[in-house]
Amino acid sequence: MGILKSIRKKIFKNKVFKYLSDVIYRKILQIQYEQKYANIAQRLENNKELYQKYLIPDEPIFTFCMPTYNGQKYIARALESILMQETSYKYKIWIIDDCSNDNTVNIVREYDKKYPGVFEIFVNPVNEKALTVAPRIYNNVKTKYWMNFDQDDYWLSKDKLERSINYFENHPECTIISSGLLIKSSNKLTPSYYGEKDNFTFDFFDYPIPLSILMQTSATMYRNVFNEENLAHINSYVGTNKKHCVLGDTFRNVFALSYGYGYYENSIDSVYNLTENGAWSKLNQGQQEFYNLQYFYDSIGFFKEERFKIKMKEVAKFYLKNTQKYVKMLNKNELDEFEAIKKDLL
Repeated sequence: MGILKSIRKKIFKNKVFKYLSDVIYRKILQIQYEQKYANIAQRLENNKELYQKYLIPDEPIFTFCMPTYNGQKYIARALESILMQETSYKYKIWIIDDCSNDNTVNIVREYDKKYPGVFEIFVNPVNEKALTVAPRIYNNVKTKYWMNFDQDDYWLSKDKLERSINYFENHPECTIISSGLLIKSSNKLTPSYYGEKDNFTFDFFDYPIPLSILMQTSATMYRNVFNEENLAHINSYVGTNKKHCVLGDTFRNVFALSYGYGYYENSIDSVYNLTENGAWSKLNQGQQEFYNLQYFYDSIGFFKEERFKIKMKEVAKFYLKNTQKYVKMLNKNELDEFEAIKKDLL
């Protein structure tokens, strides 16, 4: 364009030629513009769904629900692994602290200052031993997707959130996504279920495949399928002797699968920290089998559809056989309940 300006200035000195030079100059600019931005309006129209998909929404689309208690040793690593995500989706981190007496909450508040708008922090005034955490999450999570993220676990992949939400968005019938992970125990890392298959899908009726392995907390994400009706049903179990039916990982997984299907991505994206003092890991083999039995037996009545009831009874019988192998490891109360369940099921 500098050459054109020079030509106009030196050659086209009378008004007629100046007018013609302006016309030619504008025409050249128009041609250059059309060549560079040809059909841009049409391209935008043709691809508006694609462009819209990757616009960051005003409201979060995903919630990391992180129950905490005296986690000052691990909490920073867990939070850093979330905050390192390279994603086009907006998310929030909801901390539900059970009245920690160490520096956990202060550490979280420092992150809150550094990343304004990402955190929501709730601190129980008294320690409730996590009994209220699950119902609080179910009743208050409002984003389209969510997960329970333990304070001592952490992610390894920077694109884990992006990949998972992309799959959810493109597969509306999918209600749960899981992946492989490393299990950390005594400073040793062991891959979980990994390598036998490529990515695959599963559903409610695939139990009892090793979903306890496929769906460890650090590797499992959910579509939000809670609504007014099913929340009323869930809440009716809270505070009863069957409250275990609506608590813990197994309930979250089974409940999600009752509304759709699951997707397993055969990749290792996180570390599950298996501690000896964990509520589950401190149980012996017999107790673990028994509590699985207890959950599925009591869950027969949780589901309203007959096909789900039948499946729950089938899985309960599976764990009945497993518990029988380790029955000597049960305490008296567990043994009495086992015998009552056994009599009813058989």
